[in-house]
Parts: sequence; structure tokens; C-alpha cells
Amino acid sequence: MRKSVLPPRGFTNAAFDSVGSPPVAYTYNDGQYWDDTEYMIPGSAAMITATLYYQTTCKEYVEFLRDENVTNDWGDIMYNLWETNGRGAPEVMRSDTVYVDPLEYPDVTINMIPDNTPVTVNPGGFFTFTGILTNNSNETQSVDVWLMLDVPGIGRYGPLNQYNNIPLSPGQEITVPGVRQDIPSFAPLGTYNYVAFCGQYDYEIIDSSSFNFEVVAPKSGDGGHWTLSDWFETPNEALPSEVYLTGNYPNPFNSSTEIHYALPGDMDVRIDVYNVRGQLVETLVDGVKSGGYHQLRWDASQFSSGLYFYKLTAGGKVSTGRMTLLK
Repeated sequence: MRKSVLPPRGFTNAAFDSVGSPPVAYTYNDGQYWDDTEYMIPGSAAMITATLYYQTTCKEYVEFLRDENVTNDWGDIMYNLWETNGRGAPEVMRSDTVYVDPLEYPDVTINMIPDNTPVTVNPGGFFTFTGILTNNSNETQSVDVWLMLDVPGIGRYGPLNQYNNIPLSPGQEITVPGVRQDIPSFAPLGTYNYVAFCGQYDYEIIDSSSFNFEVVAPKSGDGGHWTLSDWFETPNEALPSEVYLTGNYPNPFNSSTEIHYALPGDMDVRIDVYNVRGQLVETLVDGVKSGGYHQLRWDASQFSSGLYFYKLTAGGKVSTGRMTLLK
């Protein structure tokens, strides 16, 4: 990711030079108000996600004003405001994902074939598919498989489930029919994109497979989770390799949301929720938790609408996320 302060419409180099404010460490043509940056995409890439963020100000600039302004205390005032109001956290303006055919045939491929198409399901219902994992190489492979979801009006959520260190002999294919995906009763209506990845979670994607399904009314059950069953027998058989936050769903939410996190072993865990002023509003977890994948529900019915932050502290690591409460 590259930080860029883009010039405004009508920009000319001469005009900015005349007031002593030329672009620094970057070149723009007269009239240019956008940025052109090239990125190299690996030939084995199966998915490309581009996210555009907006940030009101950056750490380097605020610290510069604090340290270099000797005329008055405005630099200190601005730094303190920045420090106590979320530090100008980047806001996602837009995010797009495209799936591409790899130029290089991957060593391991994954495929999902729905049992019935088009896939239409009610909240609280389920659908089934055949899952296929294939080792195309002449060597033994070990991969992780995880499933993500593009939720209508919300964006990427997951992993719904994760299977770690699946061993594959040379040329082996694992085909599992009747894999069942349960749909929780609170699932929003609309069209979802259901995606399975294989590789090394969560830094290398070797291959992916996806299909759409639609959640329609009326409600047909009381399912409470995105539960996946009957694929690779025991899900989450291996522990996560590190502490991490998966995220929360739904987000934005009304009244309650689920926060998901993972632990590589038994350890002390603390999860706190803060408001936009940085004030602690509730501690959700404070004690020893076992290694594995966890989820908890935050009941925010007593709190007012707005932006909240949650902080996971475990194993010497601190991770944060944000969530929006709408009433």
C-alpha cells in the first residue's frame, strides 16, 4: 500500500511552485488529480482485491506539526485531538474483488459443485455441495482450506470455517459429496458469493472456487451460526498458528453482533469495547481461553448508535476492529 496526497482538480506545477508547495517525492502532470501506480501480480494469483482508503491525516504529518511548530501550541493541540479521537484511522471508500484464471497451473486446486442450481435458501435453512481438493503435482502437499462469504450490502466476512494442514499424496484427489452449509436465521436477504480457498492461511492463496447463492424469505429455521459440516471430517483440527481477529458479523448491526477470534493455545484473553472517544464501555472477556477458534456475541441493546472499537489482547499481541451500531 502506498500513501499519497493527491493534487486537486486544476492542479499545475507552476501554481504550486509559486507558493512553495510542490509535490514531494512524486511527480504529477499539469491537470492530473489522480494517481497511476502499477503492481506486479503473481502468475499463480486466483483472486485480486483492491481497496481504496481515505484518511483525514497521517501519523507523520501530525507528529511533524507537533515537533516543528514553535510559534504556538496548535501543533500540540492537534496531536492531542488526533491521539484521543482514533488517530485518523483509514476509512474504506471502495473495495472490489475479481477472480482470475492463473497463468500458472497450481499444484493444488479446489472446486465446489452445488447439488442444486440456482442455489436458493431461506434464513435458517441450508444448501449442499460437493467439495473437491486435488494435488496436481508429483510431490506430497499440505494445504489449508478456508471459506469466505461476500455478504450483500456488507462485504467480505469469514472465515466461516477453516481446515488446516490437509495432507495430499502425489496426484491424490479428495472428493466429498453432501457438504452442508447452514444459513443462520439472521442472514440478510440477497445474493451472496461463497468462496473456498486453498493455500496457507492467510498469506498465500494457491487456488479458489466460488458460486453464488440467494437468501430469500421466509425464514425456515432457527439456525444461529454459519456452520459447515462433513468436509474433511473434523474442521479446525489443527490449532491456529497465531492470535488473530477474524472480524465481527453482522456489521453494521442492530442490537447484537458476533466477534470471532483465534488462539494458538490456552492463554489469558481480554476483549474490550470502546466508543469513539476512547472510553471503555464494556469488557466482554477477561480470563483464560483454550486454543482454537472462538466467537462471542456482544449485546449492544443498551448503547446508543455509533462507531465502536473492540480490542483483543492475548499472547502479548493486541488486535483491534471496528463495528457500527445502527438503531
